[in-house]
Amino acid sequence: MFHCFFFDLDGCIYRGSNPLRNVANAIKFIKSKGFKTIFLTNNATATTLEYLNKLRSMGVPAELNEILTSASATGIYLRNYLKCRRVYAVGGYSLEWELKRQGLKIVKNPSDCSVEALVACLDYSFNYRKLKNALTLLSRSKDLHIVFTNPDTTVPLERTIIPGAGSITNSLRVFLTKEPIIVGKPSKIILEIALSLVDLSADEVVLVGDRLETDILAANRMGIFSILVMTGVTSPSDVPHRNFKPDLVISSVSDIPKVLSPLLENQKV
Repeated sequence: MFHCFFFDLDGCIYRGSNPLRNVANAIKFIKSKGFKTIFLTNNATATTLEYLNKLRSMGVPAELNEILTSASATGIYLRNYLKCRRVYAVGGYSLEWELKRQGLKIVKNPSDCSVEALVACLDYSFNYRKLKNALTLLSRSKDLHIVFTNPDTTVPLERTIIPGAGSITNSLRVFLTKEPIIVGKPSKIILEIALSLVDLSADEVVLVGDRLETDILAANRMGIFSILVMTGVTSPSDVPHRNFKPDLVISSVSDIPKVLSPLLENQKV
């Protein structure tokens, strides 16, 4: 039986700064039926608090503990799973804010031997100096945990696309002697953390997303029922050409109230 919906944000709840039509009402309906909700995003360039304010400004009912970004998930993973306390961050304010929120110490000196992990995400101020500092850190410690928030090579905006976290992390990969840990979708890690937040198993949640290669692939890997929406970057013609497929395709999150009863009936069969 399903008890919770995991929603991607951009392309599902809104496009850029524009809320998608009737989505807020759909979320209200879902919550009124007793379902839990978690809002998931690979985008680490805003804090969970900023996402909360954005959702509420669009009329979407949300609480801070329902929002999980790849940066906040990275902080949880570093603290609870890797047992790290001192980290070096290649990223902006929002990454550091989320890491500090988990009680992690941000070390600024790349020569500091007490650093336990190098964390990297999309950084709008990334430059040669930051790349050099990361190399300095990597060359001093072979036991360093290397953690990337997400692998997205691009970020879609309302009228264009910009380089994503992958453009930063791929420049660091050339220095690595081991595979980095990826936290964001399509990695299982962010979904495992989301499941722990709601204390549910994979067969008790539904994931709703607009990207086949991140949202749907992550759901497939975890055995989570997935719904693909057409309000983001995917068109219906894309679906047959991928090995990973959604369980259900709908036009928009706003259609979920219409399919909810049949969905619940089908899982009883």
